[in-house]
Amino acid sequence: MRTWFKEARELSQISKKDLAEIVSVDPTYISKIEKGQRDPSVILAMKLGKILDFEWQQFYKELEKEI
Repeated sequence: MRTWFKEARELSQISKKDLAEIVSVDPTYISKIEKGQRDPSVILAMKLGKILDFEWQQFYKELEKEI
C-alpha cells in the first residue's frame, strides 16, 4: 500500500477520477498504483509528482528497498 501517494492525492483534494483524467489514465490504474499493485512509468511518475507536489522518484525508492 502506498499510503504516502494516497495521502498526497487527498491533501491536494483531487479524486482518483479527476487525477486519472488529468494524466490520461483509467481511474482503476490510479487505484492500483495506490495499492502498490502497479508501478507508474517514469513519465507518469513525473506527472503525478508535479501535480501532487512530491518527489517523483519516491516510487522507485520503494523498489530499491526490495532489491
